[in-house]
Amino acid sequence: MTNQGNIEKLHENLQAWRSHLLFVSDEMKFIEKLLHSYLFEPRTPKQFKRWEQFNIDFEKCRGHKDTLVQKIMENEKCLGGVLECASDKHDNHYSEKYEVLKTEILQFVETYQDLKTGIYDYAGLVLKKKKPITNV
Repeated sequence: MTNQGNIEKLHENLQAWRSHLLFVSDEMKFIEKLLHSYLFEPRTPKQFKRWEQFNIDFEKCRGHKDTLVQKIMENEKCLGGVLECASDKHDNHYSEKYEVLKTEILQFVETYQDLKTGIYDYAGLVLKKKKPITNV
């Protein structure tokens, strides 16, 4: 694994993941404002329960994203060590850590997309149920 091309590819992947998670951070700021806007004021117990669950899931997702960003930074530091170390044992250990991180990130992205879709679908339903105010 120590060839320069593979290491550059791993580094590119780590940077792409970090960039994607930074974009998700910005998206989360918007979604958080949406969740706490007047549009999401629950009118029924069922709506309140669903809104409350979105908030719980959203906070878990935010925490997981922050953890993943930290893990990416740790992996980037370790990647520098792989360049300096010629040991296959070190290479294999890094490869295992990298694959675990890759799996975690892919699972996070899927979970986050599902949560985001659920929130947007719910927003659409809430907006449809609210009647527009007309000035007659």
